[in-house]
Amino acid sequence: MKAKKSILCILTVGLLALTGCNNDSTSTTDSTQGESTSLEETTSAGYTPDLSKKVTLDMSVMYKDLSTRMKFNEAGKAALPYTAPNGTPYDTGDFKPVWKELQKRMNIEINDVTSTNAGDSISDAFATYQTNAFADENIAQGHAADIIAEGTTNSTILNLGDYLDKMPNFNAFLEENPVIKSIISDANGDIFYAPYFDGFNDAERCLNLRTDWVEELLDGEAGSYDTVSTISNKYTRFGPASVDTNIEIVKDGAVGSVHKKYASGGNIIDIQNALTNKTGDSLVKALRDYIDTTYQNAYGTKRSDLFIGANAAYDVDELVALFRCVKTNPTFLTGDGSTDMVPLFPRASRNDRVAANLWGFMQFFGDRGVDSRNGFLFVNSEGKLSDSRGEETNKIALSKMNELYGEGLILPNFTTKGTVVADSEDFRGGLFQQDRGFATYDYVQTTCAYDNDATCAKLNGGKFNVAPVLPAVYNWNGDSEYFHYTESWRSVKTDGWFITAHTADDEDILNRCLAVFDYFWSEEGNRLMSYGPDEYLAKDSTGGIKTMDYQGKQVPVLSDDCKQELQDLAGGNYTNYYRYYLGATYPIGYIKQQGMEYQTVAATARPFLDNMNKAIELGVLKHVNFKTDNNNSLYDIVPTTLSLNKAEQTALATNFTELSTQINKDKKKSCVYSNIVMEGFGTYGGYDFSYDKMLDTINTTLNLTGFLQYENDGYARMGL
Repeated sequence: MKAKKSILCILTVGLLALTGCNNDSTSTTDSTQGESTSLEETTSAGYTPDLSKKVTLDMSVMYKDLSTRMKFNEAGKAALPYTAPNGTPYDTGDFKPVWKELQKRMNIEINDVTSTNAGDSISDAFATYQTNAFADENIAQGHAADIIAEGTTNSTILNLGDYLDKMPNFNAFLEENPVIKSIISDANGDIFYAPYFDGFNDAERCLNLRTDWVEELLDGEAGSYDTVSTISNKYTRFGPASVDTNIEIVKDGAVGSVHKKYASGGNIIDIQNALTNKTGDSLVKALRDYIDTTYQNAYGTKRSDLFIGANAAYDVDELVALFRCVKTNPTFLTGDGSTDMVPLFPRASRNDRVAANLWGFMQFFGDRGVDSRNGFLFVNSEGKLSDSRGEETNKIALSKMNELYGEGLILPNFTTKGTVVADSEDFRGGLFQQDRGFATYDYVQTTCAYDNDATCAKLNGGKFNVAPVLPAVYNWNGDSEYFHYTESWRSVKTDGWFITAHTADDEDILNRCLAVFDYFWSEEGNRLMSYGPDEYLAKDSTGGIKTMDYQGKQVPVLSDDCKQELQDLAGGNYTNYYRYYLGATYPIGYIKQQGMEYQTVAATARPFLDNMNKAIELGVLKHVNFKTDNNNSLYDIVPTTLSLNKAEQTALATNFTELSTQINKDKKKSCVYSNIVMEGFGTYGGYDFSYDKMLDTINTTLNLTGFLQYENDGYARMGL
């Protein structure tokens, strides 16, 4: 019997270059895989499930709203009836293509017991099922902490660790990645869920900005910049007054360096703040001259490369100087002097978006933990957990964000719905379409999808281009070395799915549930959930699946019909297309393949993404990782969940409510950080968040110190 490779073989390869990929074409190779693979060919050596008998499984699979269920429904956002690229029609009540195909491949019938309440989230559905001890479900979803607590306390959830011999693909992945195995295990080493990865061992969020504006402002000869708009001096330099160092960059496809030495004027912020008239014209010319002298003309007339090139080396002060140039040049950049330019903004007004997009940006000020995989936690120099909320670096970063806001460099009233478009919480789309949004710290694909937006495509004479850039360099180790670094690294998400304990009462049902779980860790199963059924994939000359090279691996190529549907039905947003129409990329136990996402990134943004991946490959962009032998805790990734027992989980949930109320990333809450950025340090919610008292309030009054004791106890048990 032919054995397939475990998914670990294609997903744990070191980060390699995106060789063979460019704007308009892909490097393809003929695949030996036909359009369909027999059920016997889907498992790895050592165990083969018996799929000969059709089995009915009671399954609940969901993501957010009714649009992201296994079946099409009239209340969802998919335009029905829907016809797949191969001509198959779908309508209300039909299983979406992925789930229809899964039933055929695994010889199962799905009894869909997913909640039909429009407002239910994964946690809402979990709580409902919990009241009946999961008696009506064989498979369901939940948040990791909830699943572990339920499994350890009430024994209603199956310990997958007892059945890894029947899940060879999943087991192989865990054996290859002991850090992940430790992350998903409870305090006793039991595994109650299969984790979801929105990509694995790859960069997640980053700074995306209007590259066309950077080029317009900085490249070639000076232009006719604005002489009316001005800025204040609220922002003062963050970096030192004097710098003389070499910064590691990507140069000609290899590791290189650029020498950075301040001239007599010093830091660019000091230079700009000393200007008599801080107009668009004087600010841009000051920045252009500064780049030439500070980097000894290393960038020539392509000064924009300091920010947007593979050889980018900018720090946060230089980025703020660029923000100022954008803010004060509405006429030069848009042709309309009345345009209220917005240099930095979150995607939406919701608290979780603000946290991801603005607090995540604060790592450019050296603030560790703000873009953590778990709350605000990071691993300190002693190998223990610290929390950004109680650190001096966090307070300083917030003060700089407040200065940015005071200069109008951050979107005003960014927590208020309707600030950009009436009755809408969406800022990103509105600001790009209104030709006034410059930069946001967010996901690449969905942000750069606006390059294909009909309205945006007409802007700046058709030059509109949003693309990802490397993060700002910072002196992360406190020495003279400045380098690119990010905490935003794809790891275990907080969602996963599980098998209920009562399922073990029926051996046939249990074995089929285990087979389904393991299937998505096989190459074929991962392809189904990441890319969709085979009819959505391009075919080679033999009728097999066409592949392309992505980070040193061969991955399927999406068909032209699929990519056209993605644009026509979802405006280029791949998550909406895949979840609304295909039923793919759901947060079940599997690793979403980034090779699919890469193909759906706007063609004009893709070279910039290639730059980032090249920097990762060469080690120029440093990041947290899954190694257990790091010499510098800067690179230790924080576990998504910690090995906490029920008593500790209860204590964390009940003893620190005010701490989590005041400072959090929850979409249903608010965060005092927003008040501080928009209004300044002061008293909020009855607590003293003045600059001098803030850390004492957080660490002592709100007892972050006690919170960290529990977290470190759980972390210590993991042996990381």
